[in-house]
Amino acid sequence: MSALLAGRTFIPPVLDGVSFSRQVLDRQGSLLRLTLSGDEKYRLRTRLDEVDPRYIKALLLLEDQYFYRHPGINPGSVFRAFRSYLKGGESRVGGSTLTMQLARIRYGIRTRSVFGKLRQMAFALALEFKHSKKEILEAYLNTAPFGANIEGIGAASRIYFGKKPGELSLSEILLLTVIPQSPTQRNLAEGGAVFSRNLLRAKARLTKKWLASHPADRERLADLELPLVTGRLKLLPFSAPHFTELTLRKEPGNEVIRTSLDSTLQRKLQTKIESHLKARQAYGLRNAAALLVENRTGEVRALVGSRDFNDSTIQGQVNGVVARRSPGSTLKPFVYALAMERGIIHPLSLLKDTPRSFGGFDPENFDRKFAGPLSAESALLESRNVPAIELAKSLGEPGFYDFLRGTGVHLPQAERHYGLGIALGGAELSMWELAQLYSALARNGVMIPITVLARDTIPAGKKILSAEASFIVLDMLTRNPRPGRSYFESWLKTRFPVAWKTGTSFGFRDAWTAGVFGPYTLVVWLGNFDNEPNPALVGREVAAPLFLEIADSLYRPEFSIPDWQVASGLNLKNVQVCSVSGHLPGDSCPHKTMTRFIPGVSPITPCTIHRQVLVNRRTGLRSCAFPSKATEPRSFEFWPSDLLELFKLAGVVRRLPPAFARDCPLSAQGGGGQAPEITSPREEVTYLQSVNAGPDKNLVSLRAVADGDVRKIYWFINREFLGETLPEHALLFPARAGDYQVSVVDDQGRSASRRLSVRAVQ
Repeated sequence: MSALLAGRTFIPPVLDGVSFSRQVLDRQGSLLRLTLSGDEKYRLRTRLDEVDPRYIKALLLLEDQYFYRHPGINPGSVFRAFRSYLKGGESRVGGSTLTMQLARIRYGIRTRSVFGKLRQMAFALALEFKHSKKEILEAYLNTAPFGANIEGIGAASRIYFGKKPGELSLSEILLLTVIPQSPTQRNLAEGGAVFSRNLLRAKARLTKKWLASHPADRERLADLELPLVTGRLKLLPFSAPHFTELTLRKEPGNEVIRTSLDSTLQRKLQTKIESHLKARQAYGLRNAAALLVENRTGEVRALVGSRDFNDSTIQGQVNGVVARRSPGSTLKPFVYALAMERGIIHPLSLLKDTPRSFGGFDPENFDRKFAGPLSAESALLESRNVPAIELAKSLGEPGFYDFLRGTGVHLPQAERHYGLGIALGGAELSMWELAQLYSALARNGVMIPITVLARDTIPAGKKILSAEASFIVLDMLTRNPRPGRSYFESWLKTRFPVAWKTGTSFGFRDAWTAGVFGPYTLVVWLGNFDNEPNPALVGREVAAPLFLEIADSLYRPEFSIPDWQVASGLNLKNVQVCSVSGHLPGDSCPHKTMTRFIPGVSPITPCTIHRQVLVNRRTGLRSCAFPSKATEPRSFEFWPSDLLELFKLAGVVRRLPPAFARDCPLSAQGGGGQAPEITSPREEVTYLQSVNAGPDKNLVSLRAVADGDVRKIYWFINREFLGETLPEHALLFPARAGDYQVSVVDDQGRSASRRLSVRAVQ
């Protein structure tokens, strides 16, 4: 024994090498999940001051009344145990102190033999030599067996009663105290009548001892005979499984993780998702996910990764919140925000939704139609694709790809891989990344990392957009009419502003809605983790209703004025513009309206749609002469030829300018309008022509958009005249292999040119 006690360093720290379970708590401190320790035990690290003092008293009363007096072994108990051994041979010996029990538990000592008992006593003496009574008692409380794979009072009280060890009732304390004496026979985890009777008898004996010294507690123990068979075990919680798994991965070292999750909000999201999918099961909708973030702190308040974590038929254990999917049109608001802060547009700027080609990329709209001219706000709310691509192209450098990379979005490929289609969902994002972007809009363009942990301080964040552009985009999105309602109906029936945008991925594999309301950012997704397409997976039809149902269910009166709407110090003004063109109105603009404007940034282009011309009173034709009694000024609309063609197809009549009088020379007809814009041949596209096809097959279509005052356009190939057409018509060019310079000139002398490359193939 002297060798065992030779140095204080022989015995390691009393809990050295003991692994503990990890607790994941919600923001109120309620247990969401309890993991197994490294040795497959439920064991919670518990401090002595976290345990009800009555439990300590009951434990010492039952196991070791002289704990604070002996040096690790109780001589009287040792003598009685040795006498028992002499009488019964190598029979079971008793007399263990708490320190001896700790030595047996910690160092795996077999105590059924005399040698084992002596070894146990030696280690107990060494423990007492090295550690204080408080350390020894605390170590015992953390390692005592409570049946099955449950060790320590912290885990036992959590598992059996759903309480912390400082919250137990006296009856629960006495019950737990007697379990370690015979954990296999008094195992609440096993249950059954035999276990219950054994446990109740042991508890009754301890209760009798307790009442002998604490008679005032008799009334508190009225539930002494409470049946344990019917309510013996509180099942371990496994709440918000996707959230807790994500949390454990993000925080690998902490034993107690206090998260930001609000369990009430979590249950609401789960309930809404389940009811939404049940109501639409006839459409084959099987799975959904949702993420709710508080904008001020960046804390995740609720996270549902799939409809059912335990449903293998939908790959339920996949976490849809971190899965990378095509976001559809949910990124368009950020294209518009960038265009606003760079002075390209304001909310009522006129954009064109017409057939366009962008270097071989020919975007279409969801409805496969083109709307013609429309305001930036309408283009965003109606989710038109061509305007979004045109704006993304106009951003120049740095472009939208650079913007996303700068916000931390993971884009594994080079920019050329995604092209301009990145604005339409051509790159995969996670719901996590999307929520972080939308939350930045609500924070006046400042992005902070969203987190699963409860934050004590809010990080400074990174400026990704101007406060003015963020405000305008959210303001535009609040006018998004709810499905099945007009804008006016939505305005009448909505109690609070909701800024939201939908998205549908190519092939109907993902339906999205992301947005901001009250203090929250919410992103919802519907789809299938196996990428099975479903024509019902349309963002506006299935994701938007779920988004709005959740938003409405969380409503509070203070949501009527969200923080982003009362941001101070914004450089914004209301400015009058032409209601048709969106440009600054001239004298010829008959209709004007107000829009948000960023002074010094927003475009100040004068209106070019409305122009005043001299008209001959008698003939109604445009005059080239100076004003006279025979002429009068009149205002007309000068629309580009591609938009006029869409107006004609839609049956919309516009007040177009009359033709010039015949005696007007060409030099006098120039009205300062727009030069032609070649739309075919396409930019940066090489045309392939078959060497075996006849000349009538190797045709390239020449087409241009002309100003509203143009009646004819003239085409040239390598400066040689090819032919003339009406502005809305195409001219076919029988091209052979080679390189050409294609030029177009309108009837007022304005021109444009483009290079055409043709290559022969077999």
